[in-house]
Amino acid sequence: MSTQKTSLGGNGPQPPDDNTEEDLGLSEDHTPMAEDPSGFVAASPVQNLSGRSVRPMTDSDLTRAHQMQAGNVPMFGNASVGPEGGKELPPIQRQPQAPAASSRTQQQAEEMLPDYMRSGAPKQEDNPQSKGSSHLGDPQGFTPSDKLALAQSYQFDEIRRAVEHLLNEEENARASGDYLAAHQARRLIDNLIEDYDFDKVEKPKAEHPAMSKLKANLGLEQIKPTTIPWAGSNWMFAATNARLDQWVNETTSNDGSNIAAVVISASLVGLDDVPMFEFLGIPLEEEYSMSDPKQHGMVGGGSRITVTRFWKYCQCGAKIRVNEEKCNHCGAVHSKFEMPTDLRMECAEVFYNFLEEEFGPYEELAILLKKKSDVMKDRRFNKEELYPLAMPLEEPKTIPKSPSGEES
Repeated sequence: MSTQKTSLGGNGPQPPDDNTEEDLGLSEDHTPMAEDPSGFVAASPVQNLSGRSVRPMTDSDLTRAHQMQAGNVPMFGNASVGPEGGKELPPIQRQPQAPAASSRTQQQAEEMLPDYMRSGAPKQEDNPQSKGSSHLGDPQGFTPSDKLALAQSYQFDEIRRAVEHLLNEEENARASGDYLAAHQARRLIDNLIEDYDFDKVEKPKAEHPAMSKLKANLGLEQIKPTTIPWAGSNWMFAATNARLDQWVNETTSNDGSNIAAVVISASLVGLDDVPMFEFLGIPLEEEYSMSDPKQHGMVGGGSRITVTRFWKYCQCGAKIRVNEEKCNHCGAVHSKFEMPTDLRMECAEVFYNFLEEEFGPYEELAILLKKKSDVMKDRRFNKEELYPLAMPLEEPKTIPKSPSGEES
């Protein structure tokens, strides 16, 4: 490393000649030099380097020059200590920094932040509303990646509040009969939650004691399912409800010749340990195809939509699929023969048509119906035994009195 004293004279550097090396200053042996104010002079003798007289500087010369000029101030580290010296401070510990975000990323993060968190916002001491806030609320103390994370959190909160508002609007619109507004609110919700996980939370709940009491006194659970072997098959029956019995009344002919086929079809829930919807091949889902005629043959030009037709409900209130045998919310066990009434009615209609059109010993169905009636109660024909609390009380017999004056 080298240094060179410069001239105090008026002759400045001359323009370089094409044939000579550029001269960056005057030589020490041609022009009087100004001494260093501190009195420092390099210990090395003057040497000729590329046509110029210079004094080479060693590491010890640099250290001595610095001490003569600045005193005990460390050459490296904290320079806040004055020339008079003082205790040397430890080097500053730098925290690891996250990778610097691009200017575009930082700009997007700034745009998503509220006004008071942007870099151009007033500082804490200038903003009365920010008094008492911690350092975490000061955007000047965050890196661009920190600001981006804050912006994303702020955006999530804003979207959550918007979704909450739209859900309430959807329910209000549906309650008032404005189904178009409810549909529009749902479309807005779907657009907002596109990049988030959004699921309805099913809260398990125990059956109310009053409901348990009502079912014990008047519920269909008092009629137990039964399986009857007949004609080489196991026929599984369950209690019918008012809707199924209404279908029986409407389907029974005037002469009652089909009563056995109708009652059996309405109360049958399984055959040979197979649920009736599976036995009859009744689909639990419907599938639709949707395509754009302008995009035939193109990838993505068509799509399929699947809709679940039937659901059953757990006592905890959760909605579960018909073929599921355990509630995912409360863990309750469900029989595979449990079916919602709509599905049972569809099974009854399909099986009744089978008995009418394809079953050979049709007239012998009366035997199966009698076997069922012998071991299984009927909610209408055995209601005095099943539901005595619902039966009217017998009124005491009274002897009618004769009109006054007619006594013998």
